[in-house]
Amino acid sequence: MAQSAKNGNPIRLWGGRFTGEIGPLMDQFNESLSFDRVFYAQDIKGSIAYARANVKTGILTKEEFSKIEDGLRKALQEWQENKFKPAPGDEDIHFANERRLGELIGKNIAGKLHTGRNRNDQVATDMRMWLRDELNLIEHYATAFQSDLERLRFTRSNMNKLRLGRSAVAGNAFGIDTLQMAEELGFEGLIMNSMSAVSDRDFVVEMLQCASTIGSHLSRWSKDLIIYSSLEFGYIKLADAYTTGSSLMPQKKNSDSLERVASLGGYLGP
Repeated sequence: MAQSAKNGNPIRLWGGRFTGEIGPLMDQFNESLSFDRVFYAQDIKGSIAYARANVKTGILTKEEFSKIEDGLRKALQEWQENKFKPAPGDEDIHFANERRLGELIGKNIAGKLHTGRNRNDQVATDMRMWLRDELNLIEHYATAFQSDLERLRFTRSNMNKLRLGRSAVAGNAFGIDTLQMAEELGFEGLIMNSMSAVSDRDFVVEMLQCASTIGSHLSRWSKDLIIYSSLEFGYIKLADAYTTGSSLMPQKKNSDSLERVASLGGYLGP
């Protein structure tokens, strides 16, 4: 549990063996909160599920879990209302949420949340949950591209396996109920090999491949519509709501919306 030391410097989860302070340059270099803060909701949901499962192991009492859940939900609300204030030493979203939890409910109970897990557990789980949530949104817009939709669904199913509970590499020593956590967090199954669970980021590559293919298809579709709406073809007529005009030629209608989609398609993917 990140907390304040007597000299005002933060104590880090990994700092047990250190006697000196981390250098400010290294602090900046090592910081990832500016990137992984987008995982705030997934990190909190994962922590609640992990804490709930640890009631079964006896690490947490029901009362302690209740306090942890309430504190995490308050932190979630702060993120949602843009009121969450990162503190020095919050090098990533995991530290930030656990540090805030300690402020809300006290460090003695909040510190138990990290028992038996580490950030390898958390970041891989958060990333899978975040990508899964984003894919759910994309699916609503992809029905016109049937092959892309099928590819997205396959990618979602492939990534939707629980990693939480594998710790750094060797698994969890407290007999935590991973099936319970998988059900609570909406995962379809477990990653059975701990070493694979720790190192695997193939699901990110697969998602980027999907995005790249969709971008290519969107670009082709947009260019087709631009050609079909031209005077030479005239198959379709673009609505005024999705076009712009020309300051030089008042009769001209520009297919800017389609041209932007065609060009932006190349930004999707790796």
